[in-house]
Amino acid sequence: MKSSKTTILALLLIFFGAIATWLVPIRPWQSKVLAHGHSPEGREYCLVQTFRDLIEPYQVSFYIRDANGIWRWNYVGHQENGWKSGTVTFSDGSALIERNGAMLKEIEIPNESVDLAGVLPGYSDQYLGSELTTDDVFAFHNQRYND
Repeated sequence: MKSSKTTILALLLIFFGAIATWLVPIRPWQSKVLAHGHSPEGREYCLVQTFRDLIEPYQVSFYIRDANGIWRWNYVGHQENGWKSGTVTFSDGSALIERNGAMLKEIEIPNESVDLAGVLPGYSDQYLGSELTTDDVFAFHNQRYND
């Protein structure tokens, strides 16, 4: 009798340990702005992560304003575990995205602007109006990747 209770307890510990080992790197429910600032040219940017679900945990995106202030979306990653930190540095017309101190992606900074009225419907979610704040961009990102 005592041995069966010990076995059950051991199996439960293994089961919950496996769940914890899976959940800890995911860091669920931590949607946030990872980095925000201005490029050397003065363009505002933000790096954001949105929690989606436990299967494809996070969508990570980089937004930067173009020459006319329009926010431009850039893909960084999906099916990502939660980032503890993200930083953006700039070099030779590119934004360098780092995750937890390791270089992850290089994104070219847009030189041209776009007329929002002329954007085809399938691409309209890649451009956001110049009147939006970083908080607005983050809210849009959360809505876009949670619907």
